[in-house]
Amino acid sequence: MNNINLKNIKFALDVGTRSIIGSVGLIENDKFKVICEKYLEHEERAMVDGQIHDINLVAKGVKK
Repeated sequence: MNNINLKNIKFALDVGTRSIIGSVGLIENDKFKVICEKYLEHEERAMVDGQIHDINLVAKGVKK
C-alpha cells in the first residue's frame, strides 16, 4: 500500500438499532478494498426502531 492517494480512502458508519459498523476502505482500480471494519453492539437500548433514543450512548459507541 505504498503511494496511497488520500482522496481514495473512504469511511462509512452505519448506526443501526442493535449495532454500529464502521468501515474504512480504499478505491483501487475502480474497486473498493476494505482495509478495516469494526462491529459493536450497543451496550443498552440506545436506538429504538432505527431512531436515536439516547444520543450519549450512541456517541459513546461511535467513539469506541
